Amino acid sequence: MRVGRRRRRGRPRRRAGDGGSRKGATVTDIADGDTIKVQRRGRTEDVRLIGIDTQDNRDRYDRLLRYVLRKGRDIGRKQIRKGWAEVYVFETPFQRVTSYQSAEERARSRDRGVWARCDGDFHEPL
Repeated sequence: MRVGRRRRRGRPRRRAGDGGSRKGATVTDIADGDTIKVQRRGRTEDVRLIGIDTQDNRDRYDRLLRYVLRKGRDIGRKQIRKGWAEVYVFETPFQRVTSYQSAEERARSRDRGVWARCDGDFHEPL
């Protein structure tokens, strides 16, 4: 958004990297628990799911940061809720951090996923 432009009422301002972009893409591959490959505008791009870290994280830059929805549901939050991912914040908290943290606390307290199998060590092989 350019400085000086008015925004529509009721619509929050979007920050760079907040996942607010709603451009269609097709998932072509799953690189690991928090990274997918998508086909978008004729190009294949790596997409890193915002706000989560999984045991097989291979974060090595040059990837889009986006929330990914399937049937209207945030799949990053779903992985956290099921206990297969933990909340990951790099420098600045992201838009959905509170929701993600609540999901993580529930998964941990209910011993779901990695919390039950590896005592919450998301970098320990299963």
